[in-house]
Amino acid sequence: KIKRARGLGQPDRASIQKLVRRLERNRLSGGLWAWWAKGPANDWISLHVLEALAAAKAAGLEVRELDSETLLQLRLALDRSTDYREQLRRLQILRRLEVTVDFAYYLERLELPEAAPLYHRLQRMDLAADCGLPWSRDSLDAYRRETLSGSVYYDDGKTERSLFYDPIPTTL
Repeated sequence: KIKRARGLGQPDRASIQKLVRRLERNRLSGGLWAWWAKGPANDWISLHVLEALAAAKAAGLEVRELDSETLLQLRLALDRSTDYREQLRRLQILRRLEVTVDFAYYLERLELPEAAPLYHRLQRMDLAADCGLPWSRDSLDAYRRETLSGSVYYDDGKTERSLFYDPIPTTL
């Protein structure tokens, strides 16, 4: 994506496929990944690797199916995590990797706090819609805004800007 965005042409698929294989080889015996080869498993790194594998699969590269140990670790993490952002991210990754999970069950359990930014609410709605589950567009009405020229965007009134929250994705 970066090469294309910078006008540097198409990326070398063979090189990218080698990187995918390297990521797959570096998976630990417990099914997850570490910061460094043979280090202790790390959830944060594991989620980044899984996102990279999902992106590679979506780009048409060959990505091996996740083994049962990795799937078990992801499901256990879903069950034990109390952070809605981690749960949402894991569910999004599992969906992108086309892993069979009871998304209805986990989305029902996924409780967003009142202070959760609109972006997280939209991510949850998008995941529900992608899974063919019911979701309510009515809850967006409170966030709908219009510019002077009539363009529509959604905003929750928060001015916070950070790596993990940016209102730009809520603009249509």
